[in-house]
Amino acid sequence: MSWQARTNLVMSYFRQSDVYPDARTQPEGARHADCGDVLADLRAATIPATRIFDIRQVRELAQLRDKLTRTAMPDARVVHMQPMAVDMPGALSELGFPPKYGADTRRVLGEAGYGATEVDTLAAAGVIA
Repeated sequence: MSWQARTNLVMSYFRQSDVYPDARTQPEGARHADCGDVLADLRAATIPATRIFDIRQVRELAQLRDKLTRTAMPDARVVHMQPMAVDMPGALSELGFPPKYGADTRRVLGEAGYGATEVDTLAAAGVIA
């Protein structure tokens, strides 16, 4: 089947999706169109097209599988996250669960040179948590 015939078949399928909501009543060729063949035909016709993956499929792509980060919530559920912004040899992909909001504020301000009195003043004024 030529790319034109296949492309027409696919377009016909989409136009008829409202007319034939039951797949058994759709034109024979439309039910058996291979996605790879249709994409190749569309590319040959210089029509931009690509497969659309869901999040789970993206997670399993060879390019990303070993680069994604994750963390475990306090109840042990795993949260899958985006890859690091830059590939670094030996970078950790298992990240600790973040602390509660403001949990490290006093320590960080202390490292930045703020004294305990100054930090207490900021907290009393509602500037920090």
